[in-house]
Amino acid sequence: MDSSWCACSYFEAITKNISDNYDKNIYEKLGISFEKTVKSLLSKRGITLHSGKYNIDGQEGECDAVIETNKRIIFIEMKKKVLSHRARSGDDVKIFTDLAESLLRSQSQLGRHEILLRKHGCIRLTDSQCNHDIELMGRQIERITLTMKDWKSLQDGILLKKLIFLVVSVDLKTVDISRQPELKRLNHYVEKLRDQHKQLIELGRGVKSNMYIHCHFYSLPQMVVVSV
Repeated sequence: MDSSWCACSYFEAITKNISDNYDKNIYEKLGISFEKTVKSLLSKRGITLHSGKYNIDGQEGECDAVIETNKRIIFIEMKKKVLSHRARSGDDVKIFTDLAESLLRSQSQLGRHEILLRKHGCIRLTDSQCNHDIELMGRQIERITLTMKDWKSLQDGILLKKLIFLVVSVDLKTVDISRQPELKRLNHYVEKLRDQHKQLIELGRGVKSNMYIHCHFYSLPQMVVVSV
């Protein structure tokens, strides 16, 4: 098999072609397969995962995957979005909008789970098979954004924490005014993270300087290597 078939750009192009001409639901199907693959990989390593929907005081949400240990609760949000060709070509606006739809969006979802768990001490997850209670019990909460494809250096741990802190601390604007609307979604997620930041400080979770130390950004290829 030609190694170029494994490139992100090939995957992006072939998926878009299928969506445009053959199957409008291809992205949804890929997302389902992605989640099944992750759960299968972890299950083979003897790791138990829980997932499901919850409703706490009228606030509805869904956890893609939760792993529990004696000392930690690990929330995992899976995102199938790939780093687009324009972003990989150096388009700085596109880099940030891609990050918004993957990293920032998922971390705001994970932040919501964390806030509710810290406020109520328990989240009851319901799926098609059973209910499972995630109880805080003084444990550390970790938040993982897991992507289907590799995002290269953007998934470096040190860079990630500095990047989130930077994005949430400033107002991003484009030099080209005509492209400012492209940052609308990014600014939407930034506002969510800022609000969650305040709530977490009120709940006694860290201080501003290390608020994102427990946020992580990994890819499925990284998980495969670790799982081998």
